[in-house]
Amino acid sequence: QVTGHEPLAIWDVADWLRRNAPPDSEVTLCHGDFRPGNVLFAGMDTPVISGVLDWETAFLGDPLTELGYLLLRWRDDGDWTPPTGELEARYPADVVAELRNPAPPGVAPFTGAPGSPTRRELLARYEEQSGRTVEHERFYRALAAFVLAAVWADLDRHRVEAGGEPSRAPRVDYLSLVADGIASGAFER
Repeated sequence: QVTGHEPLAIWDVADWLRRNAPPDSEVTLCHGDFRPGNVLFAGMDTPVISGVLDWETAFLGDPLTELGYLLLRWRDDGDWTPPTGELEARYPADVVAELRNPAPPGVAPFTGAPGSPTRRELLARYEEQSGRTVEHERFYRALAAFVLAAVWADLDRHRVEAGGEPSRAPRVDYLSLVADGIASGAFER
């Protein structure tokens, strides 16, 4: 391990994902980072999507991975957050306080704004407009948290190999705990 960091709960999540992977999936073109920050809107009264940015992580795969990623980043009032005791033991108080923020800037700052749909309403819209029935929503949200933690850990690995210091370990640990909370059922939709 180049960074010397072992993420919290990550191996339990990996085992849960293996045991709970849906048996079948569709293959489509996936964006790879489909989230509100990568979408452009046009129109004032009834905005419509006019463009999707940042396609450098596009891949052929299950479109529900994209939905899981969007739902992971979509925050509802009263959403579960992981206990921070283990994080407090590893990191300074200001870092833990930043992680406790239920809607960090750039994640989806408008999801709690008046008129925004809830995660359940967003899922219902997806099913209605795509014609797909989502049976394994929990799996796809846990997978999204797991993959994002892995991406951030890999970015730290690249940084260390280039002579820098790792900086994402707190976020990797936090997302690992979120993934574990989803997998265990603590973080319901």
